[in-house]
Amino acid sequence: MVVLGAGICQEGRSVLLIGKGGCGKTTLAVALNAACFGLINDDVIAVSGTGALISGQMSMCLKKGSWPILETAQPVIADLQTFHRRGQAVRFLPPKGVAPTLPVKTSVFVFPIRIESGQNEVTELEPWEILQGIVEAESFIPDLDQQRLQCLTRWVASAPGYRVRYRDLDAGVELVSKLLNEAYIS
Repeated sequence: MVVLGAGICQEGRSVLLIGKGGCGKTTLAVALNAACFGLINDDVIAVSGTGALISGQMSMCLKKGSWPILETAQPVIADLQTFHRRGQAVRFLPPKGVAPTLPVKTSVFVFPIRIESGQNEVTELEPWEILQGIVEAESFIPDLDQQRLQCLTRWVASAPGYRVRYRDLDAGVELVSKLLNEAYIS
């Protein structure tokens, strides 16, 4: 299966950031990578039949709207070459650190939403809501037969999921870090 998202990891634990384009998952992944999280992949994540995230070791694709937001976390962005992809200006940022070479078990599903106003908020999701979010994020699930459906439902039930609404990147990094640590403890 291929999920539209970004995967980050720390000490063998991973967070899958899932959502439709423009929700802020790549921007949050860049901030997490700058905060010493490893990048599994950005944009699309391959998921094994056991629900492990497979590293693609690609650069992160940053849309123009994220550049000013990320200036503090990644000042080098201003010096990167600009390309055009699907009619949008983008820059490609190589991740910091070393990507995992082996698939990493999904520890937490996170559906990030960057908000302009309001309070930071974390809402725990039921497994069916995680599945719904994966489908709504336009994931590619080839030939969904009985066996693949069972793998998908086991994967979704294997880790907690959260909708995370955050106002700024520092808050987003803090909330995701906390969720990953809580998943590790439980």
